Amino acid sequence: MSRPGLSLSKGLLEHRYLEHRYEPVTFALRDAVKDLRLALELYQRSGATTPLTMATKELFQRAATSAGDLDMAAIATVYS
Repeated sequence: MSRPGLSLSKGLLEHRYLEHRYEPVTFALRDAVKDLRLALELYQRSGATTPLTMATKELFQRAATSAGDLDMAAIATVYS
């Protein structure tokens, strides 16, 4: 069974994200930013304060400026 982001090589399970390979894309980073924006709009209309969601959106937006078309795991590019 194939799992996105994982491959079997030389008998060891390697994680592509550790190698900064964010394809195949299962959910693009730009789409995560859109969903976070929509969630924040809903929270604001309902009067809820969600500082962690706002911080998450800001972090994902920073990563999306250079990696928006890659898998959402490309959030790690903010730290490299």
